[in-house]
Amino acid sequence: MLSRTTGLGVALLLFLSGCKKDGGVPSYIQLYPITVSTTTNEGSASNRISDVWAYDTDKLLGVWEAGGRIPVLNSGPTNIKLIAGIRRNGVSSDRVQYPFYDTYETTMGLVPEVTSPLAPEFQYYDGLDFWIENFDGNGFQFDREAASDTVLYVWDTIQHPVSEIFEGRASGAFFLDNDRSFFSYVYDGTPFNLPLTEPVYLEMNYRCDARFLIGAYMTNSGGIVERIPYLYVSPTKLGDGTMPWKKIYIDLQPAWGYGGTSDKKFYIECTLPSGQSTAQV
Repeated sequence: MLSRTTGLGVALLLFLSGCKKDGGVPSYIQLYPITVSTTTNEGSASNRISDVWAYDTDKLLGVWEAGGRIPVLNSGPTNIKLIAGIRRNGVSSDRVQYPFYDTYETTMGLVPEVTSPLAPEFQYYDGLDFWIENFDGNGFQFDREAASDTVLYVWDTIQHPVSEIFEGRASGAFFLDNDRSFFSYVYDGTPFNLPLTEPVYLEMNYRCDARFLIGAYMTNSGGIVERIPYLYVSPTKLGDGTMPWKKIYIDLQPAWGYGGTSDKKFYIECTLPSGQSTAQV
């Protein structure tokens, strides 16, 4: 989970086609691959950057899907800037600049009608606040709620195939069946008391064959704890039976951004879907 204390604007997504303009002959930039580099204290380098805002110096070239080919009406040494975009809450129609990746900048020698490859590597801004749960330590930072009839496991590489682990030594896992059909765990660490208007995202890597809920906890001005359902995360299981890992960027600011509230937490909840005898997350 990430938070910061400086706001960033959100831009709309534009799809622009590459073409000659006023007789100009474009050069092209091919984006691939797009990666993120991290330090030890920044957690996983996984990403699901879906788009980039591209600039020739400070001139907007458009917004392009990751892996796209960008036309540039320029040649020779050219300053290229890229801002990473993500699908907020996993919604394909809600694509925004991610407020925690720094702008990527480089100089490229462009040639008209020639496609030059570019593999941008984004980094997190300095000065961010990180909370990380990778399940590699002893235990985890979640607590079982009273209504939950199943438990959260540390699914490690000692007892299970590496293919079932996302990264490192372990992942978190839970399982449902007809006898244990409801899971609910809440973050039990130090509450997040963040500025109401500043961005805060939960980055989550997951694989599952049932949808699950991310909800918000907070204490209102009357001292009452409010438990608010927020976002359902869809299953990753495919028609061929495989269940790949995916990544989602969950914008928690709308869930937590109420005045007069404090001690903000989040919970994970899942109910065995109708028609399924088992489920796993």
